[in-house]
Amino acid sequence: MRPRLVFTGPTLSHPEAQQVADVICLPPAVQGSIVAAVQRYDPAAIVIIDGAFQAEPAVRHKEILWAISQAIPVIGAGSMGALRAAELYPYMHGVGLIYRWYRRFAFLPDDAVAVLYGPEG
Repeated sequence: MRPRLVFTGPTLSHPEAQQVADVICLPPAVQGSIVAAVQRYDPAAIVIIDGAFQAEPAVRHKEILWAISQAIPVIGAGSMGALRAAELYPYMHGVGLIYRWYRRFAFLPDDAVAVLYGPEG
């Protein structure tokens, strides 16, 4: 069975995510991490919750769209995931309150959902 991947960090800890579902947890998404994860895991689905905003280059729209073009559903929630899902609607799926805010109030700045995290997650 193909795994499901979750990019998460401060919003939802890896142990918490694994209590909810059988997933492989990865650190917050950054530029290139979606492509690398697809090539390594051949996932059934990808969930993006957390991602870099300023410390590292953010996950790119093109790599998310590339994963979707490979018939891999990509779902966003929480922080960076909600932002990218709102920006890539209707191709990327979004869930949760933050996602709905971004869909409704597109003028919100990126840092409205930013959370701080260090190198240890």
